Amino acid sequence: MPFVDGNTIETIRTDSARRALQSREAGLFIVRHCQILLSLWDGDESDVRTGGTAEIMRLQREGLPLGSAESVRARIDGTEIRPLVTIVTPRRKSPPGSVAIASSPWGRALTEGGHPTLSLERDAKAWRAFETWIQLTTSFNADAKRVLSSNEGAAKIEQSLVQLFDAPCAPNFAANARVYTSTDAPLWGAVYAVADTLAQEYQRRFTRVWAWLFTIAFLMVATLGFLTNGPSEKSYVLGLYQVLIMCSIGLYWYARRRRFQNKFLDYRALSEATRVAVFWKIARIDRSISEIYPICHSPELSWIKISLISLECFDSGKEFALEPLEDMRYRICRSLWVDGQLQYFRRRGKSHERTATRRNHRSVASIAVTAIGTVLIALADYFAFDWRRLVPFNGAAFVPIAIALLPAVAATLKGQAEQLGRTAQALQYDRMRTLYERTLGILPSSIEQLGSKAARAVFIELGREAMHETASWTSIFRPRPLRPF
Repeated sequence: MPFVDGNTIETIRTDSARRALQSREAGLFIVRHCQILLSLWDGDESDVRTGGTAEIMRLQREGLPLGSAESVRARIDGTEIRPLVTIVTPRRKSPPGSVAIASSPWGRALTEGGHPTLSLERDAKAWRAFETWIQLTTSFNADAKRVLSSNEGAAKIEQSLVQLFDAPCAPNFAANARVYTSTDAPLWGAVYAVADTLAQEYQRRFTRVWAWLFTIAFLMVATLGFLTNGPSEKSYVLGLYQVLIMCSIGLYWYARRRRFQNKFLDYRALSEATRVAVFWKIARIDRSISEIYPICHSPELSWIKISLISLECFDSGKEFALEPLEDMRYRICRSLWVDGQLQYFRRRGKSHERTATRRNHRSVASIAVTAIGTVLIALADYFAFDWRRLVPFNGAAFVPIAIALLPAVAATLKGQAEQLGRTAQALQYDRMRTLYERTLGILPSSIEQLGSKAARAVFIELGREAMHETASWTSIFRPRPLRPF
């Protein structure tokens, strides 16, 4: 561990208080990075010494000690409270027979026989969150293994890396960016490629399921229209309606069980965080990406931060000296990250806006046609005008059915746009476009015009805001699950 302020190798050797502070740093590192803390302890809560077992256990239960802005943020963040397993065991200095070896309740044992006591509720909550993290990690690993073991999946992963550095405005920087990633951030680049590939896969599945659910819902409304206004023989229509109900429920439970929507959102959030990490490594930024990841009290959302902490453990030791930022590295981050993302959000934002606007207009038009058609039929009947003879091909019987179906068309178009978040996503993309546009405006074409310190500060703040926006989007749409109708 790095020396605490004021510590040197000599003070650690000669000053027990200084040695305890240095020992505490090791304990803090363990608390911050472990998923479960296993403690061997004599149970003496009165002996809370600096850097001692009792203090480290308290930090595991309550969070890191206050003392800096980072520690305050960590204390507020629920992900810093993690599970603890305590085995009570005597110390060498303990009197014989004074301490009996035992294991305190942990895991599901905390909730067996009813709700845990108030003093154990915090521990039980930590274990429930841990169970969620393990389930999400296991699911991601299984999906990653499936993709990596297939030829098609390997090609898609390679394509994700190509797209990471794909910026039409600077095609010559891509090769250098790949080299820097392979030397400075191979783990982050690999995780990004897998997460991005999986996010695209589950986005396609999620979108297809929504399309089928809304199609089936529309057909159900259509069959109800035939049941109400259609021919006298309706048994086959009623059978079709029942089949559509079963198909809708079956498709809903299939998609819900396979977690298409949640996996798409989780993997997209992970890929965006690792995208920031890749460009930070290229810019030689020595900052923990997990420490500035947005605070998420939901276990499902905090899984991203837990994953980042784990990745940083595997990537520890690859620290960069605070040396001047090379102009090529700066240009890569400016062109491939800032300008590349600006072009992406500008293009996709307009696409989402057009789609949302088009569907809203069609929805309003359907309602308008329904109102006009209903009024015209009512007026024709009032004035005894036979409008049916004006309908070609003997289709007059189907006009009331068509008018009854138009509100269903309007509801389907509006509902699909809302559930898929077309309007909200267009607004989010517009915010992201503005973010990258303003960032590009303050970054000159060359590092000499700005300086390494200022450039790194801009990239750090940009990464923070990009992760915050993605986490906010995930937190909004994760609680909006698929529904069968």
